[in-house]
Amino acid sequence: MKKYLLILFLLFSSLFAYPRCSTDLASALHAVYHFPEGRELLAQTEAEGPIQIYRAPFNSNSHAMWIGINRAIVINANSFRSFGEIVRSILFELHNAKTNSEFAYLDRLAHNRRISKSDYVKAVERLEHKNAYNTSRLIDRAISFGYFPSDAFWPIPSDFQAHYQVQKQAGHSRKIADTYDSLSHCTICTR
Repeated sequence: MKKYLLILFLLFSSLFAYPRCSTDLASALHAVYHFPEGRELLAQTEAEGPIQIYRAPFNSNSHAMWIGINRAIVINANSFRSFGEIVRSILFELHNAKTNSEFAYLDRLAHNRRISKSDYVKAVERLEHKNAYNTSRLIDRAISFGYFPSDAFWPIPSDFQAHYQVQKQAGHSRKIADTYDSLSHCTICTR
């Protein structure tokens, strides 16, 4: 009896913890799903509503992005990414999805001009650093247990200031500042 209840539970829970995904990304999502901590992250993210994962071109050197309003992870189709890098991107964007309400809160502060541009940029970068660092730690475990290939490896420094300097030099912080500018001058904004 316990065996059948467990099977029913797993089938029922998997209906809500397995996002809609384009076929070209299904194997990467499958790798995330089969890693127990990845499956848990998927379930936590899907608990707030279904998500979808697909590939589309966008003008950025970013590997992927989370679009909260659409509850979608979009993999950048304009550049080639290895299987491990795609797995990494999905896992990172799942962390961003999980913290969507925190990003949305910062966006509302910017929209209402209740946070300065520099404080907004730093707060968004801090949140993304937390998500990247947590992703990096999960990836290390998944690689060590053979769930992910070694090219998923992502060396993220534990020190926020070191990470922040890299993001400023790479132009990532400038893009966040541009987002602040558009939010603080927008009459109807959503993330």
